[in-house]
Amino acid sequence: MNRNLIPLFSLIVTLSATIFYFMQDNKTEAMNALFIGLYLTISIFLLLRILFYFRYKATINEMFFVVFVNIMIVFLLILEPLVPYSLSNQFSLHAVINNTTTMDLYITLVSFLTLPYFILSLILQVRAFTKYEFFRVSPTSEKGLKAEWVAFLVYFIFGPIFAFVGVLSSDLLSVIFGLFYILTGITNLFAR
Repeated sequence: MNRNLIPLFSLIVTLSATIFYFMQDNKTEAMNALFIGLYLTISIFLLLRILFYFRYKATINEMFFVVFVNIMIVFLLILEPLVPYSLSNQFSLHAVINNTTTMDLYITLVSFLTLPYFILSLILQVRAFTKYEFFRVSPTSEKGLKAEWVAFLVYFIFGPIFAFVGVLSSDLLSVIFGLFYILTGITNLFAR
């Protein structure tokens, strides 16, 4: 069976459910169905690609995974304020920046959905410093970008992006991971 048919089927079901809810004039459920369906479709696509690598006993040190995983996190965080599910806050933290400025940060369902992507990104970064010599540009590349420099780029590019987008969308996990990426990058830079 072609591995691209499963995400395609998931996308068709997602669009069908979204259209159904819009026809019922239920915009809240339509947006929720669209968001969850797209999330599942993209997650299934990524999982099938990872399983393809495992099937042939290949490592996933391809630039696609590094870039795609982190862009997916940013994409989810940007969409978070538009998703009705994100309005049901599971946990909140009230942070006082100074005497006059306060900031509320939340962990929502959307935050939990970004967690697997954050964990995969962290695993790729750790492996960049411990196992991989390079990240392939394409699946068939025999050489690529030096793994340490890719890890540093991720830390110093996506770390500030996660923190910034997390503040904009009031997402606690994104701010924590953004600061963690920045501090990890600085620590590894000085440890070299």
